Amino acid sequence: MGLGPFDALLSRAVEATAHFNSLPTGTAMNLRAPNPFPAELAALEARVQGLERGVEGVAREVRKIAERIDERGRTPWALIWSGLGVAATLIGVVGALVLRPVEEAQARLERRQASITQELVPRREHEERWRFEERIIERLENRLERLERGVR
Repeated sequence: MGLGPFDALLSRAVEATAHFNSLPTGTAMNLRAPNPFPAELAALEARVQGLERGVEGVAREVRKIAERIDERGRTPWALIWSGLGVAATLIGVVGALVLRPVEEAQARLERRQASITQELVPRREHEERWRFEERIIERLENRLERLERGVR
């Protein structure tokens, strides 16, 4: 049963294997000896090696993608803490910028209130003054009544 063109290749491979097996252990092959395999096998081997490299590259990329997916599942604490630090700084700066005019206005109002308090007379003092004047008016009215009675 013949395999056609493959018979020749098969017989050459068997001869090369027999020659390799007949070498004593530790003996290096003669690199100058003609290659027992035809150029077609060398081309096929090169294609297989290229495919292996391609598959290894795809596997490497798949591993990288899997690592990225795993990293997405992790909590990025460094990013969170740095973001909180930036946010706290911004809140502090904005708070200081907003608080300063408010404090200045409050100080101005307190100074104005102090000056008004010094200038104003308390109500109790007014009431005492009004009572005193009411007594004076009452005395004057009593005096006028007596004078009017005495003139009549």
